[in-house]
Amino acid sequence: MAVDQTTETRGRPLQSKPDLDDLLDLEFEAFCAREGDEDVTLDEVREATAGIPGSMARVVDDEERAERFTAC
Repeated sequence: MAVDQTTETRGRPLQSKPDLDDLLDLEFEAFCAREGDEDVTLDEVREATAGIPGSMARVVDDEERAERFTAC
């Protein structure tokens, strides 16, 4: 016996897909449009960020952690 895949999956109703507008951060998109500089090349960005030790994610994590501990 076939199960209607459009209405349920393993006994649970399928959740509807979110609208594209729900996924977009329109405020950030507007910020990028205002602040972005299309004259900056990828090579310039790589050169500017090359001096950052480790990964960008680690730097951001370390800075956020430091902010949390100094705020206490």
